[in-house]
Amino acid sequence: SHPTSAAAMIRHEWAQRALWTDLDATLRGSRRSQQQDRTLSEDPERLRLLLDAMLEVDHGVIDTVATMPWDEASVLFDVAGGHGRFSGEILRRDCGVDRAVVIDFAGARSPVSDTATAYGVPLEFRAADITALDFLDRNAQGPFLLSRCLHNFTTESRPALLDYLMRRASPELSLIVINPSWDWTDARPRNGAIAEFSLYMAVNAYGGGVPTRTEVLDLLAGLG
Repeated sequence: SHPTSAAAMIRHEWAQRALWTDLDATLRGSRRSQQQDRTLSEDPERLRLLLDAMLEVDHGVIDTVATMPWDEASVLFDVAGGHGRFSGEILRRDCGVDRAVVIDFAGARSPVSDTATAYGVPLEFRAADITALDFLDRNAQGPFLLSRCLHNFTTESRPALLDYLMRRASPELSLIVINPSWDWTDARPRNGAIAEFSLYMAVNAYGGGVPTRTEVLDLLAGLG
């Protein structure tokens, strides 16, 4: 995917077209068969289209993720890691992590395998329903990465997911969360664009949306 290309995003949005033909039902809060929390778990091709699109928008984020202060650890858990490029870059740059496990819908297995082959790194895949909060081994201690995925979860499920990870993180290891957020009081175009993306996600995923900065800060403060 070229850094300036939007072709994959267009293909992804075209696959979503059925969802946008009846906005009335969606905005009334009805759960729709075309919303992402269903299509991505049930249709590997739709998931592939999404992951291709995410690669286009992740070009400017991957470097940020890979250069975070990763702790020395045997295993990095990349939760909702999708295409696996974040973990692949961390391993390729020898940031102190021995291997990584991407946890996501079963349809992401092939993209993660492709990333592991392309990067030549010990990248593994684990299929799981992340909202079930039973996807980690009993002795898993992190570090954990949640990169650009919180907007796919409902407001109610976000605290439970982060608490599930925090309770398994040892004091020496990290939980790193990278996600867009926005501010009701900020009128700058960049903030407005993220607000529009939040509305988009509210239609695209049942209960989805981008958390505000206040919500993120309150959420993290509640976890200590």
